[in-house]
Amino acid sequence: VAYYLDGVNVTTNLVRGFRVDGSGNLLWGGTMKDISSVASGKGRLTGAFTSSGNSLLVWADNRMDGNGVYGQELNYNGDLGTVTSVHEVDVEVPDGFVLRQNYPNPFNPSTRIKFRIPGTSFISLKVFDLLGEEVASLISGELTSGEYEVQFDGRGLASGMYLYRLHAGEFVHTKSMMLIK
Repeated sequence: VAYYLDGVNVTTNLVRGFRVDGSGNLLWGGTMKDISSVASGKGRLTGAFTSSGNSLLVWADNRMDGNGVYGQELNYNGDLGTVTSVHEVDVEVPDGFVLRQNYPNPFNPSTRIKFRIPGTSFISLKVFDLLGEEVASLISGELTSGEYEVQFDGRGLASGMYLYRLHAGEFVHTKSMMLIK
């Protein structure tokens, strides 16, 4: 099953999809399926499959009746399910602290470190060499709930292994990264 934005011109798009069998034959009556009912500027198409095999598709839509986020359920047999229009999007609150692996790793000369915090906390994000000496303090202050990304520049440091540590209240997590020059 595949879905795509079909652009008639720059400002007119449809969400379309198709399903093929193992031999590459089109199913759903042998044609592409129109999933959106209104031709309008669309973008950011994303989707997921349910445990029953149905698809849930969501996209940004610039319809004449107002901009918004629209969704469509598509049954495994190609029949359209529920249509949803959302003009106000709820933001999911993170449910725990997470420190992600830096990217790229190894790096030269800079890398990105991402982390998530579930609520307002005093955050400390520091980089250490393998002797435990602090080489950089990237964050030291109060942050609100959310996902964060920090750029670390290792230009003034020697090649080698470094550790970065996120400390927030009782949460402490450390990961390693490799600087190669």
